[in-house]
Amino acid sequence: PSVTGAVVFPAWVSPACGTTVMMSPARPPICSCCVSLSGSAGAPPPERGPTQLTLFGAAFAFPLLYGVLRQCGISLKSSCIGAAFYVVLFLGPLRRVMHQSVSFPLTLLALLLFLRFWQKPSTGRAIAAGIPMGILPHIYYWGWTFVFAVAAVLCVLAALRKSLRPRLLPIALLCIATALVALPYFLYAGSLLAQPLAQEAAERSSVIASRGIESGPRSILALTLAACALWILFRRRKDDAILPVLAFALTPAIVLHQQLLHGTVISFATHYYPLICVASLLCALYFWEKKVRSLTGWLAMGICCTFLLAAGFDYSGRLMVHQSDRVYAMQHMGTVYDRLNAEPKEVVLTDLITSLAIASNTRADVVFTEHTRHLLISTKEYAERYCLSSLFNPSLDETWVADILREPSNVGRAREAEMYEERVVIARDACRRVRANPRSFLEQFGVTVLLWNEKEQP
Repeated sequence: PSVTGAVVFPAWVSPACGTTVMMSPARPPICSCCVSLSGSAGAPPPERGPTQLTLFGAAFAFPLLYGVLRQCGISLKSSCIGAAFYVVLFLGPLRRVMHQSVSFPLTLLALLLFLRFWQKPSTGRAIAAGIPMGILPHIYYWGWTFVFAVAAVLCVLAALRKSLRPRLLPIALLCIATALVALPYFLYAGSLLAQPLAQEAAERSSVIASRGIESGPRSILALTLAACALWILFRRRKDDAILPVLAFALTPAIVLHQQLLHGTVISFATHYYPLICVASLLCALYFWEKKVRSLTGWLAMGICCTFLLAAGFDYSGRLMVHQSDRVYAMQHMGTVYDRLNAEPKEVVLTDLITSLAIASNTRADVVFTEHTRHLLISTKEYAERYCLSSLFNPSLDETWVADILREPSNVGRAREAEMYEERVVIARDACRRVRANPRSFLEQFGVTVLLWNEKEQP
């Protein structure tokens, strides 16, 4: 029957075991080892929309960032102003689902508790800091690697100053607490990376075996800031209070060039930018307040301001909390959502745009969205899912799979032409087989409901 502009009817395939597109134990997403296990693809349900997430992210980010600045020796007034400036500057990213609205405050909490532990090491503080530091790997790759890098650099700097020995036992407790909480993640990530399809899925997710540099200008700025920090460290040999600040100054250079160590570029390094700007804000405020006015200090402050100005340029258009017209384009699907939520969990076959809406607003599974690229499946199956979801589309674009999987990063362009042609061949072959025998693919992917959105595809 027609339901408010959409047609929902049982598939002629007998109900089978559903294959969850974004979260299936049988098809774990390869990017769980680099991003998160945060749920289905698409936007959040309406009751947890961007406006609410903005309020959540900003409300927690301000006091946590204020605490981080205070722990590093910034005055109360400057900490308040700096935290408020940062939250306004990054109001756009803070309204994004999970990252940064949830993961960023959690990252700040881990930094704050670690800094509190560093100032006064104790068993209680070691456990309190170790828990969020261990949770972060389960949530956000760019968050935990930044926090771990800050902690490691600070320990190295303290060792160089011969002030690490009194902290050795509390640091060991911190490492144990962190490892116990984080261990399930690393075991799971290791099992994923050992799968035969891991490399193929990783390439679709822009995880590239390379030691190339993603951005020359950004690397120059980060390395220059690190050089300034090392010079200031050398000049202020008896000032241990400056060590946390210098650790933040050195960390951007480390995280932006981590591929030199492990040989893998996890695109994109711009995911570090909110945290690099935290480090920039902290260093600029500290150097200004403590009157580090040498040529090196001015250069460091200039680089920090450059990072912050670049963030202002990049995120200035996202300051206003607004909704696009696309948010209202699926209003007619309301009763369809209710029906799908009332039924046992279904596997829905529909068009690409409607699939995102179904994944966002119901507990049903869908056969395909563009985010299926992150599943631990072959590119052949990825193309088959796309072709099946476009089964009734008269203007099927068989090159879409190759177009959407184009590698946008600089380091991945060496094989771009070769991989594009290979994926075009895979997609054309997949679409030919799907159109020749759609029934077998409906059964293969466990489709139980066909949904035709007449407004989206008349």
